[in-house]
Amino acid sequence: MSGSGFAPLVCLAGSRRWLEVSVTRLTLYGGLAASFALTCCSIVLWVMARPGVADDVLLTKALYYVSFGFGGFGYSVPLALLMSGVSVPLLFHRVLPKWIPILGLIVAGFGVVSWLSLEFAPAMFFIPLTRFPGSYG
Repeated sequence: MSGSGFAPLVCLAGSRRWLEVSVTRLTLYGGLAASFALTCCSIVLWVMARPGVADDVLLTKALYYVSFGFGGFGYSVPLALLMSGVSVPLLFHRVLPKWIPILGLIVAGFGVVSWLSLEFAPAMFFIPLTRFPGSYG
């Protein structure tokens, strides 16, 4: 299920049971922003694949960095908001076993730290640690 469908579904179900209003908005924003970032990344990649665009080296390099921004930390930081917005209330209300929301908070922490990859290249290590467990978990 895509983030644009998952986030409102979680917010609707959680607001009836265990999510507070501020957490619901944070979770909804995180899910929609993550979905928007992946959509923008896909559109930029589609533009890069168009005939004639790859011929211009400077344009291709610029579009690559824009695509990496949307698909890298531009996706992992909002995804961290989504995961923390779901994990914290689950941890406090004990809806699931304790290790599941703790794992969600650890992955959300990796997403927040991945924001540092704008300035420090070694922090790019945290982007896949957020993307893959957060997207497929």
